[in-house]
Amino acid sequence: MPFLEAEWRATHATVAELDGEVPYAMTAVVEEVRRALERRSMRRRILHHLVEPPR
Repeated sequence: MPFLEAEWRATHATVAELDGEVPYAMTAVVEEVRRALERRSMRRRILHHLVEPPR
């Protein structure tokens, strides 16, 4: 359990560090992506762009 707690703290610190380096919050981007994938799944998006190779 101590390792998991340390890993969680390190992950949280890393996200905070990234948020300070980019002009938008990474957590906000993740939330927007989550909502977009609720509207249409990754699988459906990939299938939309998938082109069947010629036979």
